[in-house]
Amino acid sequence: MSLIKKMSILGIRSFGPKNDDRQVIQFQHPLTLIVGPNGAGKTTIIECLKYATTGDHPQNTKGGAFVHDPKLVLETEVKAKVQLLCTNVHGETITVERGMVAIQKQKTIQCKTLDGVITKIKKNGEEVQIPSKCANINREMVASLGVSTAVLENVIFCHQEDSNWPLSEGKSVKQKFDDIFEATRYIKALEELRKVQKDKKSEITRLKGEMPHLEIYCKTAKEKTEQLQTVQTKYDTAEQSARDLMVDLQPLDGDIRRLRQQQDQVRELQSKRQTIDSRLKQMLTDKNKLKSRIRNLFKGTDEELNTLREEEDMGLTNIKEEVDQLNRNIRKIDDEVAELTKKKLDYSTKQGQLQSEIEACELKRQKRDDLIRNHGDKIEFIVSEEEVLTTQQVADFLQSFGKHCEEEENKLASVKSQLETELRQVEDEQQEVQQSETELRVRTKHVKDTLIQKKEKQAKNLRELSRLKSASENDELENLQTKLENAQEKLAEAQKCGGNVEEIRLEIKRLLRKNMQDQQTRDSIEKDLGVLHKTSETRMKISMMEKEIESKEEVIADNKKICFDGLSDFGFSTKLPTVTTLDNLLQEKEESSKNIRNKLDDKRMELGRLREKRDMIHTQTKEKQSRMNDLDESLFEICGSQDLVSEITMMESQIEDLQESKGLLHGTQHLFRDYIKKLKSKDDHNDSDAPCPLCHRAFEDISEVLELTQDLEKKLEMAPKKLESRMKELKQKEERYKMLLEQKPVKSELDVLSGKTLPTLTSQAESIESKISNIEEEMEGLEAQLESSRKDKNVVKSLHPKLLVVYSSEKEVRDLKRKTKVLGDTMPTLTSRKTIDELNQEKKDLSAAVNKNSQIIDQKRREIEDKNEKLNQLREEVNAAKEEKVNLTGQLQKIEQLREEQENLSVEVNKLKGEFAENEEKRAPLQRRVEDIKKRRASLDRNKERKLSQMKLELQNGRKIFDEINEMAKEIEVYDENNYDLLAEKLRKKLSSAESKISYKNEQQQEMRKAIGDLQNKSASFADRQRDLEDNQLLREREREVVEVNEQISQIMSQLGGENSDKIERELNALSKKYQSIEKEKERCAVRQEGFRETMSLLKRELNQNNYKNADSVYRDCLVRSTVLTMAADDLEKYYKALDRAIMQFHKTKMDEINKIIRELWQQTYRGRDIDYIEICSSDDTGSLSATRRTFNYRVVMHAGNVAMDMRGRCSAGQKVLASIVIRLALAETFCINCGVLALDEPTTNLDRDNIEGLAEALVDIIESRQRQRNFQLIVITHDEEFVELLGRSSYVDHFFRVNKDDSGKSHIMRCPIRSLGAEEQFT
Repeated sequence: MSLIKKMSILGIRSFGPKNDDRQVIQFQHPLTLIVGPNGAGKTTIIECLKYATTGDHPQNTKGGAFVHDPKLVLETEVKAKVQLLCTNVHGETITVERGMVAIQKQKTIQCKTLDGVITKIKKNGEEVQIPSKCANINREMVASLGVSTAVLENVIFCHQEDSNWPLSEGKSVKQKFDDIFEATRYIKALEELRKVQKDKKSEITRLKGEMPHLEIYCKTAKEKTEQLQTVQTKYDTAEQSARDLMVDLQPLDGDIRRLRQQQDQVRELQSKRQTIDSRLKQMLTDKNKLKSRIRNLFKGTDEELNTLREEEDMGLTNIKEEVDQLNRNIRKIDDEVAELTKKKLDYSTKQGQLQSEIEACELKRQKRDDLIRNHGDKIEFIVSEEEVLTTQQVADFLQSFGKHCEEEENKLASVKSQLETELRQVEDEQQEVQQSETELRVRTKHVKDTLIQKKEKQAKNLRELSRLKSASENDELENLQTKLENAQEKLAEAQKCGGNVEEIRLEIKRLLRKNMQDQQTRDSIEKDLGVLHKTSETRMKISMMEKEIESKEEVIADNKKICFDGLSDFGFSTKLPTVTTLDNLLQEKEESSKNIRNKLDDKRMELGRLREKRDMIHTQTKEKQSRMNDLDESLFEICGSQDLVSEITMMESQIEDLQESKGLLHGTQHLFRDYIKKLKSKDDHNDSDAPCPLCHRAFEDISEVLELTQDLEKKLEMAPKKLESRMKELKQKEERYKMLLEQKPVKSELDVLSGKTLPTLTSQAESIESKISNIEEEMEGLEAQLESSRKDKNVVKSLHPKLLVVYSSEKEVRDLKRKTKVLGDTMPTLTSRKTIDELNQEKKDLSAAVNKNSQIIDQKRREIEDKNEKLNQLREEVNAAKEEKVNLTGQLQKIEQLREEQENLSVEVNKLKGEFAENEEKRAPLQRRVEDIKKRRASLDRNKERKLSQMKLELQNGRKIFDEINEMAKEIEVYDENNYDLLAEKLRKKLSSAESKISYKNEQQQEMRKAIGDLQNKSASFADRQRDLEDNQLLREREREVVEVNEQISQIMSQLGGENSDKIERELNALSKKYQSIEKEKERCAVRQEGFRETMSLLKRELNQNNYKNADSVYRDCLVRSTVLTMAADDLEKYYKALDRAIMQFHKTKMDEINKIIRELWQQTYRGRDIDYIEICSSDDTGSLSATRRTFNYRVVMHAGNVAMDMRGRCSAGQKVLASIVIRLALAETFCINCGVLALDEPTTNLDRDNIEGLAEALVDIIESRQRQRNFQLIVITHDEEFVELLGRSSYVDHFFRVNKDDSGKSHIMRCPIRSLGAEEQFT
C-alpha cells in the first residue's frame, strides 16, 4: 500500500532556489493540515506533489512560470528541484527526484526539464536507481503508487482552479470520468476488435463463396486425372489384345460354316423323330387309360355318338339353368329380409329413444312442481302435494318470483349505499386526527434536533474549558518556554558540529577521480574487445568448419560400417566397391529377378487357364446338380417318397375301383327304387304274406315291411351324396394320374444326370485339381528364388545412396580442411592472450567498482543532505515551539467567553426540554384517538362485508332457482306440443308388420333350397353318362393319331440314313465356343478402344481449362485461409463480448459504489434542507456514433423529495464546492485502494459556517473509519484557521504546517502545534 512521507521543494514558484531556501514538509498519518494566507504558496505544495508523481506542470505555466523567476534573484539561470519520499504498493521505499532549469533570455524565460531519477530501496536493503534515460519515470510512479494518472490529476492532487470539475460542462466532465475509468482505451480496443472482425468476416464471406467452386474444380480435376491414367492403360491393353485375336479367328471360320450346315440337317431330322416318339408314347398311354376307364364301349358310328352327347349336354344345361334361377331367387329374398331386418332395428331404436324422452319429461315435470312447492311460500304461492300444476300456474309463479328477485336487488343496493356513507364519515374523522398528530410530531422532532445540537455544542465548550483550565493550572506556558530554549540550544550545537561537511566533499572528489581512472581502463578493454569482435566472425567460421568436419567424419565412419556389413556376402569385406561396380551388381540382380519373374508369369498363366477350366466344370456341376435337385424336388412334391412308376400303377388301380363303385351306386339307386315300389304296393294291399323281392323270404308282420321300406328310403336318400363323393374323389385321382404321367420325362432326365453326367464332371474336376497342385508347388519354388533375389537387390539398392554419401562426404571433408587452413592464415595476430570471456569479466569487475564508488558518492551526498535536513528540522522545532507558545497564550484569554456561552446554552437546553415534554403530552391522546377510529373503521368494514355477502348469496340462489324452473317449463312445453305418445304407438305397429314379413320370406327360402337339392341329384346322373360318352370319343381320336404318327416315323428314319449327330454336335460346339469367345473379346476390344480414345481426348481438353489447372493447390490455400480466418473471427467475437461485459459490469459496480458513498457523505455534511442527497447519473450513449462504440455521459443530479434535477446551473457556489468535495472523496474511496492519499485545497471556499462544520465532522468520520489503514493520508490546505481548529479538536493531529512569506517574498514552511491557533489569533 503506497503513501507519501516527505517532500523537499527548491526553486518552485515562490520557494527560493538556494540550498538555504530548501523547504521540507513531512506528511503525517492520517491527517496533515497546511495553513497560510492567500499567496503564501500553499497550492504550490499540491502542484509539487502532482509534478513529482505525474511529471505534469500546472496550467498556464508556459515560459517557466512554474520555476522561481531568475530576475528576483538577479541570476540568468535558476534550477528547481522537487524530491518526494514515499512507499510503493509493495512496501518498498522510493525517492523520486525531478528537476528543471529556467534560463533568462533577452525577452523570455526558457524552461528545460532536467534528467530525473527514481531511487528504490528494496526490502532486502538493496538500492536501485532508475534514471529517466533508462525508463519512463511517469509510468514508474503510476505503477509504484497503484493509481492511474487521471486519478492522480483529478482526484488525489486536484488543483484549486479545477476542484469544481464535476459540475463543469458535460464534455469536460465526460472526458475526466472516461479518463478515471480508463474507458477510452477499452472503447478503442472494442472498436479495433470489431473493425478487424469485420474485415476478416468479409474476407471469409468472399472465400466461402469461392470455396464450393474451387472444391468442385479440385475434385473434378483429381477425378479426371485418375480417370485419364486409367483409360490410357486400358486403351493400350485393349489395342494389343485386338491384334492377337485377329490372328486366332481366321482358321476357325471355315470349319464352323461346314459343320454348321451338316449339323442343321441332322438336328432337324432328330428333333422331328424325338417329338414324334414322345407323342406316340403318350398317345398309346392315353389310349389304354381311356379303354380302362370306359364302362360301356360305344359300338355305333361317330355321328350317332355326337348326337347322343348333344342330348346329354342339353339336359345338363337345363338343370343348371333351373338351379341358377332358384339361387337368384334365394339371394333376392335374402336382400329383402336384410332390408326388413334393418327397418325393424331402426323402429326398435326410435321406440327406445321415445320411451326415454317420455320418462325424462315426467321426471322434469315432477322436479319443477317440487321446486315450486318448496319456494312458493316466499311469494305466498301455496300448492298441495297431490295437485298437478298446470302451465298457467307455472307461468304465474315465474312472474311473481321474478318480481321478488328484483325487490331483493333494490334492497341490496340500498343497504350497500348506507354502509358506505357511514364508512366515509369515519375515514374523514381519522384523516383529520392523523393530520393534527403529524403536525405535532414534526414540531417535536424539530425541538429534539435543536436540543441535540445545543447539547453537543455545550459538551464541546465544556471540553475546551477543561483543556484550557488544565493548561493554566499545569503551567504549560512555562513548559513551552523551556521547550523553546532547549530547541534553540540544540540548533546552536548542530550548527557548530557541521564543520565536517567539507571533509565529506573532499572524499567525494577523490572517489570521482578514482571512477574516472576505472572508466579509462574500461574503455581500453572495450577497444580490445572490439578488435576481437571484428575477427569473431572468422573465428566462428573456423569453429563451425571444424565441427562440421568432425560430424562428417562420423557420418563417413557410420556409413562405411553399414556398407561393409551389407556387402560382405558379395565379396567386398575388406574394400568398398566403386559406384560403377555397385551399379553393375545391381543390374545383374535385376536381370536374375526378371528371368525368374517371367517363368513365374508363365506358370501363373497356365494356372489361370486350369483354374478357369476347373471353375467352368464346377459351374456345370453346380448347374447339373441344381437341375437334378429341382427335378428331385418336383418329383418329391408330387410322389413324395414313393417311386413314380409304382405310384402310377397304384393310381390306375384306384381309378378303376372308383369307377366300379360309381357304377354300383347308379345300379343300387335303380334297384332300391324298384324294391321300395314293390314293398309299397304290398303295403297298400296289406299283404304281409307276400315274399321279399330280393331273398323271397316271407314277412311275419306288416311292420317289418314298413321298417324295411323306411330303411331302403334312407339309404336311397344317402345314395346321391355317396355318388357325388365318389365322383369328386374320382376326379381328383384322375387329375393326379395326369400329373404323374407328365413327370415321366422328368424321371428319365433325372436318371441320366445322376448316372452319367455328374460322375463324368467329377472325374474331370479331380484331374484338373491334381495339375493345379503341381503347378502351385513349382510356383512356390520360383517365388522363393524371386524373394531371395529381391532381398539381394534391395540390400544393394539401399546401400547405393550410403556409398554415394561416403564418397561425397570424403570430398567435402577435404574441401573443408583446405578452407579452414586458408581462414587461419588470414587471422591477425593478437598482442593480448586473454579471451573474450576474460576481457568481459575484467570489464564487469571495473563496472562493479565504478558502481560501488558511485553508490558511496551518493551516500556521502545524502549524508550532507541529512545534516542539512537535521538543521532544517531543528529550525522547524524552534519555530513550532514559538507557535505553540503564541497559540496557548491566545487560547487562555478565551476562558471567560466560553463560560458565558456555556451558561446561555444551559438555559436554552432547559427551555427546549420543557417544550419537548409538553409536545409529547399533547401527542398521547391524539394517538389513542387515532387507534380508536381505526378499530371502529375495521368493525364497519367487517359488518359491511358480512351483510352484503349474505344478501348477495340469497339473491344468487333465488335467481338460480328462477332460471332452473323457467328452463324446465320450456322443455315440458316443447314435449306437450310434439305429442310423443302418438308417435310411440305408430312405431309399435310398424315393428309388428316388419316381423310378419320376415317370417314369410324365410319360409319361401326353405322351399327353394329343397328344390335345388333335387335338381343337383338329377344333374349327377347326367354328368356320369356325359363323361362316359366323352371318353368314347377321345379313344377314337387317339387311335387315328397313332396310325398317322407311325407313318411319319418311317419317313424320318429313311431320311437319316444312319448319320451320327452326337459327334457333329461335339465338334461344332467346341469350335463355336472358341470362335464366339474370340469374336466377343475382339468386339469388346474394339468398342473399348473407341470409347477410350474419345474419353482421353475429352479429359485432356477439360484438364487444360483454366479452372482445373493447379486446382488442388488453389483450393487447399483457400480452405486453410478460410478456416484460420473463421477461427480468428470467432475468437475476436468472444473477446469482444467478454471485454464489453467486463466494461459494463465494472462501470456499473463502480458507479453504484461511488453513489452510495456520495449519498452518505452528503447527508452527513450538508446542513440545508432543500437537497436530500446528490448522485452521479451515467447513461450509455451508443446512438450517436455507431453500434460498436460504447460511450457514457455523466451528470450530477440533486434529489429533493421525489424530484431529481441537474445540479449544474441550479445550485449555489457553496453547494457546488461541497458537492465537488464529496464527489472527490467518493472517487478516492473507490479508486484509491492501493493509494490512500487525498489532498483538499481550500475546501471551505464559498461555504457557510454550518456547512464548514459539517464538512469538518465528515472528514473526521472518514479519518475514524480509515485510521486503521496504514496508507491513509488526508492533506488539507486552507486559509480558514477555524476549520483547522475544528479538525484539530480530534485526536488524530497534534500539529499543523504554516506557510508564510518572508520580507524577500520567499515561502517558508513551519511546523506548529495545533493548540497554538487560538493564541496566535489573540496575539494578532
